[in-house]
Amino acid sequence: MLRRHSSHMPRKMMRWSKLLDWNRLMEKRTWVMAPSRSPWQIDYDRIVFSSAFRRLQDKTQVFPLSDSDYIRTRLTHSLEVSTVARTLGTIAGAVILERHGHELVLNNDQRLPLNAVVTPGDIGAILAAAALAHDLGNPPFGHSGEDAVRHWFETSRKLRQTRMRLSAAQRADMRNWEGNAQGFRILTLLQLYRAEGGGMRLTHSTLATFCKYPTQSLDALGKEAPASRKKFGVFQSELTQFQAVANATGLLRQKSGARVTWCRHPLAFLMEAADDVCYRIVDLEDGYRVGCIPFETASKVLLKIATKGKSRGSGC
Repeated sequence: MLRRHSSHMPRKMMRWSKLLDWNRLMEKRTWVMAPSRSPWQIDYDRIVFSSAFRRLQDKTQVFPLSDSDYIRTRLTHSLEVSTVARTLGTIAGAVILERHGHELVLNNDQRLPLNAVVTPGDIGAILAAAALAHDLGNPPFGHSGEDAVRHWFETSRKLRQTRMRLSAAQRADMRNWEGNAQGFRILTLLQLYRAEGGGMRLTHSTLATFCKYPTQSLDALGKEAPASRKKFGVFQSELTQFQAVANATGLLRQKSGARVTWCRHPLAFLMEAADDVCYRIVDLEDGYRVGCIPFETASKVLLKIATKGKSRGSGC
């Protein structure tokens, strides 16, 4: 159980029995937890076989057009982040279920304790799936690609009439165009099931974990803001889908003027941590390999990580 304290609002809380919801966005039937293949394993598999995931192989992580096949792309980076996220999620999952496993969930028309249905590995699988998808919305050339989309929207003469017809919130979506929001759009609209409304039909918990910035563009506050509001993670066109995800998982709502924003799903912090761990290490490795960083600089930094705790037998 997660608590949030405020002097201006009554105490609210999120419950793991909802945060780990395994029903799927835009599907009316109730899903049953099957021990042989959990809903989150299905999420992972759907992402792996999607065309959006395959396209990551041609997108730059940091160093473009490398002559070496050692250098990471967005595809290999995503696989590495997913692996780290799965481990973090499994470790955290054991603690979560130890503390909150008594909460009841509905499975196959039975009310059961959460820890009788969900395992630590299942929580690791949620994070593995969300992390695998975390860069799906990134355009070619990363943040420079985002800047290009924003510049195109603001300066294109062909869009003059279109800009006038958009609402203030829709214009803000494009002026501040975000790969994170595009990723949510891909998962909930553009991939698979196009004849039935679109989207991969992933579980609510995976989608909520994926969304690092559960905020609209007009409510994003920049680098100095709290983690969940530095950027935005949902376009106006997918706001209804995100509201359904937030309601299903019980994310806390916050007022932001006349609009509503939400608190992060707690597992989203672990997904972000996995991303940080990977790119802070592998970008350094790649930088050395392409000759941008001297060996002495790279080894000095990486040895601190590689040897930390070695005397206690932790190993790699």
